[in-house]
Amino acid sequence: AEAVDDEPPASFVISRRDGVRNVAIVAHVDHGKTTLVDELLKMASSSSSSAASEDNNNTDGADDAEAADLNRLMDSGELEKERGITITSKVTRLDYNGGIVNVVDTPGHADFAGEVDRILSTVDGVCLVVDAAEGPKSQTKYVLSRALGLGLKPIVVLNKADRSDAATRIESGQTESDLLDLFDALGADENQMDYRTLYASAKSGWVTDDMDVAISIAENGGKLPDGAGDLRMGGLLNAILEDIP
Repeated sequence: AEAVDDEPPASFVISRRDGVRNVAIVAHVDHGKTTLVDELLKMASSSSSSAASEDNNNTDGADDAEAADLNRLMDSGELEKERGITITSKVTRLDYNGGIVNVVDTPGHADFAGEVDRILSTVDGVCLVVDAAEGPKSQTKYVLSRALGLGLKPIVVLNKADRSDAATRIESGQTESDLLDLFDALGADENQMDYRTLYASAKSGWVTDDMDVAISIAENGGKLPDGAGDLRMGGLLNAILEDIP
């Protein structure tokens, strides 16, 4: 009789790499998603360049030229450049503060919703960008429902917060109340409801978790207040590294 092998089959375990975050940037069309990605690219590039400069003691102004070349870098398709919209998703790796953030820029237009669905199945969290003055719109609801259904961890960025009409809605709590109601209506679990909210102006390159600072900037015509600390986009990258599993 043949010997019977009683040993269990080998098991395979997929383990995550420490310090790596996979996040999709999602939003309704024209809420500033691609501009935000541009600023994240500039922030990561600046951080890497600063580290290299410290090693080489070489600063020759090339950083500014490099940053300028990063505007709408992800929208590389001919039709995307012509229409100024994102049609296909693109991923880029950002090395920041000892971590790796793989960022996916997704389409905001409803016509390309299938592209968003495809990408959301490959990430661990989303950065939901919402126009602070307009609040959540139809595509906001769609992309958020898909993300929550997949169990993804969200971070909310209220963009264009330096506008006066945005300051009114931020101060009254209207935009955040609308978002909270939307999360609840879409069946967010307790962990997803406990999301971080940031206030930003991607166009001006700043972000903060302090509502009072955001309101102050809006009321002063976009001027950053003295003593507000570092308001660069590193604040969002740090949030991603801390909150996205």
